[in-house]
Amino acid sequence: MLSCAVLMLFMTAFTAFLLAAKNEVLRQDKYIDKLFKLRTEAACKKGFTLIELIISISIMILIVSTSIIFTIYSVKLSRKIIKKSEKNQVLVLVSERMSLDINSADAILPASSTKELFLKIASGEVAYAYVSGKVRRRINGQTAYLTNEKEINSLGIAYPGNNLIGISIEGKGFICAIK
Repeated sequence: MLSCAVLMLFMTAFTAFLLAAKNEVLRQDKYIDKLFKLRTEAACKKGFTLIELIISISIMILIVSTSIIFTIYSVKLSRKIIKKSEKNQVLVLVSERMSLDINSADAILPASSTKELFLKIASGEVAYAYVSGKVRRRINGQTAYLTNEKEINSLGIAYPGNNLIGISIEGKGFICAIK
């Protein structure tokens, strides 16, 4: 926006300079003054004067530069919104997967801590951990990562009560109960 303001200031100053130069030339040169007086109405209809062209080009440059700046800002804003939306989708996927496993679990295993969650389920064992910037889900010894590296910055696990598990992902928390 600063470049747009500078461009507007430059165009205004340049237009004022050209108008002042035209007036000065007209005052100093009587021959040019006579030519402007001798122009007939038909001659004026043939085209535009240099000043008129410069002013219209200046206005057009101002409009085009403003629209380019607006377009660049809109593209940056839309990229930011898309990135935030994708991150929210990852958070929802991780929290839903963890909620389903917790809700279907039979028990919390004793090895669980604030960094790892171990659950006993009907088909075996499920473990969750935040490892190397990724959320890892291990079920019966097979590992799958629910996120890519650095998609999520933190995963916290708490045990607020009997058969309750508190999960905090990126500072957003929820509590799930074991069946």
